[in-house]
Amino acid sequence: MHIKNVVCPRCRGLVVVDGGLHDIGTIRLKCPSCGLYFLPPESPGTKTISEVTNASVEIRIWEPEVTE
Repeated sequence: MHIKNVVCPRCRGLVVVDGGLHDIGTIRLKCPSCGLYFLPPESPGTKTISEVTNASVEIRIWEPEVTE
């Protein structure tokens, strides 16, 4: 596992995320400082959820509703 540090676009807080999750690029991150959900802006989008989880079954990512 490798770790990525992502800066929140709203408050500039630090979001620590698994590198595989970061590389998917379509899963929103949640800032622990201000609560903003955002897509990692620097993500290459080169991996799929199945590749990162090494799963042989479909994985669905639960997304909370956007209230902002």
